[in-house]
Amino acid sequence: MRKSIWLNPPLERLVAQCGTAKGRDGKFSRRLGEIVERYDTIMKLIPVPDITDTEKMIIGKIICGSVITPLTIRRMDESVTNGLRYWHSGRAASTGRENI
Repeated sequence: MRKSIWLNPPLERLVAQCGTAKGRDGKFSRRLGEIVERYDTIMKLIPVPDITDTEKMIIGKIICGSVITPLTIRRMDESVTNGLRYWHSGRAASTGRENI
């Protein structure tokens, strides 16, 4: 089955690394399949933490409307920690902002 996909910058780099091939011998398709398969395996091996509804809400507020960049991911733990401090300090309730 043939599909068309948009080549974002990481996929453009992969195309450049793989070179070009014709037909079913496509190096790009094979390499992309390997990457997806490895990613899927990694995701299955990573345990999902149990989080409370409050923690889910805080994570949602951090991510919502944000552009996800490597820096966003790198600093996410600090954002969650700061959100929890704010929530538990009582400042949220005292300012009428129960929903962070």
